[in-house]
Amino acid sequence: SLMATNTFAMPEYRTEMQERLKASKKLSFDFESGVAVGRVLGLFENYFGNINIIYDPKVDQDKEITIDTGFNNGLVTFEKVLHRANLQYQVVGPNIIKILPK
Repeated sequence: SLMATNTFAMPEYRTEMQERLKASKKLSFDFESGVAVGRVLGLFENYFGNINIIYDPKVDQDKEITIDTGFNNGLVTFEKVLHRANLQYQVVGPNIIKILPK
């Protein structure tokens, strides 16, 4: 499971955030020609509406990745994108996810 590679700074928000992402309709991202990490993570912000993604200064948001996530819930899709980009995340508030390098 990719979950083991991710950490949560605020465990009191962990379960709530995981459940919110899991409860989403299944979604899929297919960017075989490449997409900037910041762009694809911005799609999550738009999809979930009340989640804000912030970035550690060491994260290159313009880094291009290729990915086909298949149809999964939001949590699995999110973690696949981060895994592909060699990133991890922390839940730092009830609606805030921080993206960090691994």
